[in-house]
Amino acid sequence: MTTRETRRRFLQTSAVAGGIALAGCLGGDDDENGAENGDENGDENGEENGEEAAAFASASPVCHDYTHDGEAYVTLGPSYADGGLIVFDPESFEITEEFPDIPANCGTLAHPTEEKFYVNAGSADTEEADGAGDWWVFDTESHEMIGDTRSTEGYDAHGVMFTPDNEELWMVNRDTDDGVIIDPETDEVIEEIDEVGESPDILAASPDGEFMFASTRGPEEYSGPHAIAGTEPGVAVIDVESRELVEVVEPDQDYTEEEIEDSDSPTPDFHAINVVPGESEDEYEVWAIDQGRANMYVLEPSGDSIEVTEEVNLGEGTEEVPHMVEYDSEYRYAAIASTGGAKTQIVRVDDYEIVEELDTGAGSHFAGWNPGDETLLVDVIGDTKFVEIEADIEEEEFEIGQELVLSELDQFPN
Repeated sequence: MTTRETRRRFLQTSAVAGGIALAGCLGGDDDENGAENGDENGDENGEENGEEAAAFASASPVCHDYTHDGEAYVTLGPSYADGGLIVFDPESFEITEEFPDIPANCGTLAHPTEEKFYVNAGSADTEEADGAGDWWVFDTESHEMIGDTRSTEGYDAHGVMFTPDNEELWMVNRDTDDGVIIDPETDEVIEEIDEVGESPDILAASPDGEFMFASTRGPEEYSGPHAIAGTEPGVAVIDVESRELVEVVEPDQDYTEEEIEDSDSPTPDFHAINVVPGESEDEYEVWAIDQGRANMYVLEPSGDSIEVTEEVNLGEGTEEVPHMVEYDSEYRYAAIASTGGAKTQIVRVDDYEIVEELDTGAGSHFAGWNPGDETLLVDVIGDTKFVEIEADIEEEEFEIGQELVLSELDQFPN
């Protein structure tokens, strides 16, 4: 497999201001900050790192997950060439570690019990670019990489998920429609999966360990490169034990070739998927979101597969583009980031009611609940920033907190 080197640009360290600045707090302080930080940091960084420091190609946060200490590993992008990895402290709202040489642009997942973290990166194999499917493992105590760059044996690595018993880690490739199974004890690929549905994107596991679910993309993809378009938008159901594709559930098959050709007519394109556990392991809900038509489908176990039991409208198709869904630790509320709608919706899990919509910015890609459920961190690709949402779950109140514009940090080296 051929991979491309990370595209990077270089800045003189003397031009880098020390510390982290909140959005809106830089104006008018250039002279003061220069006096306090410019010469001193320039000399110090120059001695430690030479005259030039590697900078990140992109300041757009894509996805994150949390270590057991509450820090967030955040991938950057959205393209493979723009990929990068940082560690962010949501409490102090500061970047604490930087990895510009790791072109991670997608999946992030902490090990459920050990001090390890998994990230991946991918790109489709096209005439313009080589395909890539890479993944890395990090020690979250030392923030050091464990081993070398590893391969997903396919192109455009994306979704990543543990089985409920934590004995297997699954990772899928959107471009080549396949995946790998990793032993998290040794971090070695133990099996390859030939078929996981067409253009598989995000993964979710059933609580009983019977199925792995993958969202599958549609003929008009509302996010990502054209190469990941598919013809069966919905939910792929894979049997964990046999590794076989059981079926692809397509909740909405009501669209025509004319609608596909018409950019003003939304068509199904599934991306977000997650699971709400029930009172027993074989009782659960799969939430699958069609970002093309801005609908959410609730599916429940039925025989040897799952079936649609509810349909929830999240807005206007082609305008909202609800992209990712994440629950608080007790599954009371869901946060749905909308790339097209420039907002994050808070949905009550019990009745699927939208209780709040917050303007989190253009390209709001992922909203994750911080440990303790008192705040959320939103990764905003378009506005190149982190946005904090303050959450009072008992009072059902949610409001915007602080923001950090990463593009104002001179690509944040050192």
